[in-house]
This record gives sequence, structure tokens and C-alpha cells, in this order.
Amino acid sequence: MKGEREAQLAQAKENLARLTDEVELAIHTAYNKLERTQQMLKVSEEVVALRSESSRVLQQELLQGPR
Repeated sequence: MKGEREAQLAQAKENLARLTDEVELAIHTAYNKLERTQQMLKVSEEVVALRSESSRVLQQELLQGPR
């Protein structure tokens, strides 16, 4: 009886350690994805700003006509 309980406890501790590792890995993976998404968003915002400025400059040049 005591040996059975000790075996169950040891198994429970192993399960807890495995689950803890899995959760830790899942958290790290999610965090890395979040960081990549934030970086991609920043780059996208920079592209939009550059395109907007390019469009503004082009419109200004068209309004000024040939030089």
C-alpha cells in the first residue's frame, strides 16, 4: 500500500514536471510569435509611411508640372 502510494506520487511528480516543461515551451513559442508579429507590424507601418510619402511627393511633382 505504501509502496503503491509512493509510486503514484513519483508518477504524479513526473507528470507535473512534463506538463510544466510543455507549458513553458508553449509560452516561449507564443511569446516568440508575438515578438515576430510586432516586428512585422512595425515594418508594415514603415512601408505604409514610405508609400504615403512617395505618393505625396509624386502628386506634388505632378501638380508642379514639367520644369
